[in-house]
Amino acid sequence: MLTLEEAHAGFITALEAELEAARADDMTFDYVPTQQLAEGRSHVYLGTLEEEVQLLEGSIVRIVDQSGRTAQAEVVAVDDFELVLASEMVLRLGATYTIKYNLKWLLEALLDWIRGIDVSVPRPIAEGVIKPGRACSREEFRYRPELSRELNEYQADAIVRALDSRLTFIWGPPGTGKSRTISELITQYLIAGKSVLFLSVSNLAVDIVSKQVIQNENPTIQQLKARHLLLRTGYPRMQPVEQWQGVLPYEIALEETPELKRQLDKLKTERKRLIQK
Repeated sequence: MLTLEEAHAGFITALEAELEAARADDMTFDYVPTQQLAEGRSHVYLGTLEEEVQLLEGSIVRIVDQSGRTAQAEVVAVDDFELVLASEMVLRLGATYTIKYNLKWLLEALLDWIRGIDVSVPRPIAEGVIKPGRACSREEFRYRPELSRELNEYQADAIVRALDSRLTFIWGPPGTGKSRTISELITQYLIAGKSVLFLSVSNLAVDIVSKQVIQNENPTIQQLKARHLLLRTGYPRMQPVEQWQGVLPYEIALEETPELKRQLDKLKTERKRLIQK
């Protein structure tokens, strides 16, 4: 069983090795521009990401189209799964582009932060992780999943560990497939008959994970969807809206209660009449 000092030293050693590898390797992720905000010497676009990416505003990235053409772009703003880019290249709305970015700065910042931790100060959460007690003990999850073949070994390992634990912290650099891992974990819990509540700080983050779950072709998942037991509350940001059919509570309520729909249509007609006066 590790001491805090040993765990601290181990984290530093592991991050130093990761940092050396990151310095020689670019991270890549997909970017889909959805709206052009400005044009001129630079073309500014708002778009969505398939993974939450930690990018610094003002940093320079490379953007590659499907033909392999490459141009520089500047990160104007980033918020969870949305990214504003100023690109030298004219981008086609709705097309998928590859953004290449070196993430050594993220590991450098994390390494500096961990080096600055005073291990002499009591840290109950850290102690609970490295010295499992009642609160963080492993939970026997008798269902052994058949995982998607699209997962890599690290994602699959994270899911199996999470299924056997009461508390799981999954960390990884941007672009490593955390959303994909979470969606597969949710799917496995649902297949095993468990209830799942997924929360995030943004609508788009919920959209990305929810979409992967509701589009899973597993018969159990599709049966849950058909019975209206998979629900996406809130206001989806991802288009098209048709992909959310059958999972939005207010639409299900209107579908199952014709009188409610008639009353709503009546109110909409009355509202339109009053606006036109």
